[in-house]
Order: sequence, then C-alpha cells, then structure tokens
Amino acid sequence: MYMQTYAPTTLAAARDFWTLRYTTSLEDGSLVICERSLNAATGGPPGPSSTNFVRAEMLPSGFLIR
Repeated sequence: MYMQTYAPTTLAAARDFWTLRYTTSLEDGSLVICERSLNAATGGPPGPSSTNFVRAEMLPSGFLIR
C-alpha cells in the first residue's frame, strides 16, 4: 500500500492517493505491474484527506513489461 501526493499546480489542486500495487515476474522473464486506488470501502485506510490535498482516485491500471 502506498501514499502518493502530487504538488499543487496552476491547473489543479494538489492530490493525494492511497494505492495498492501488485508486481510479479512471469516464467518467461516478463514483469507484471497492477495498481488501483484504495478507499475505506475497498480496504484502504479510513480518515480524511491530508491537509491542503484533495483525495483523488486512480482507475485500475497495469503494465506487462517484456
């Protein structure tokens, strides 16, 4: 589980994320990386956003690196 924060810009308010990342190596040497946001309903930590940050959500994503 990771806590990520992104600094404020002129285009958007600063964001914070709670994410779960899964990585594994396959038998052929490939690397699989999957990541998704967590919130209280999906097993993430309860509580409010960090001060000066907006709690954001990252859609599920993944990579296969060969």
